[in-house]
Amino acid sequence: MKTITAVDLELKKMLRNEICILEEYEGMLESMTIYEKEEFREWMAHGKSVNGNPCMLYDEKGCLTDFITAIRIEEDMGNNTEDYIRNPTMDSDALVNDISF
Repeated sequence: MKTITAVDLELKKMLRNEICILEEYEGMLESMTIYEKEEFREWMAHGKSVNGNPCMLYDEKGCLTDFITAIRIEEDMGNNTEDYIRNPTMDSDALVNDISF
């Protein structure tokens, strides 16, 4: 008979949480694009969590975004690059004016 350890219990708890989240994602499948579904299936097939993302993107609260949110942000960044690039002239002017010496 195998002894159940605290680590075993923690792993079971994590697995239950992953299953709950995966069930929520199944409800979103209708709204996912073909690309998102393919990327999601590949991510999960490699044993990754739906709570993580390959881009290591975090939300405004500092929490790691879920997989679908991250790839949607990544796609938006690719389609709207100018929205994500700083204006170098504004930055350099701000630096010159903010130097205290």
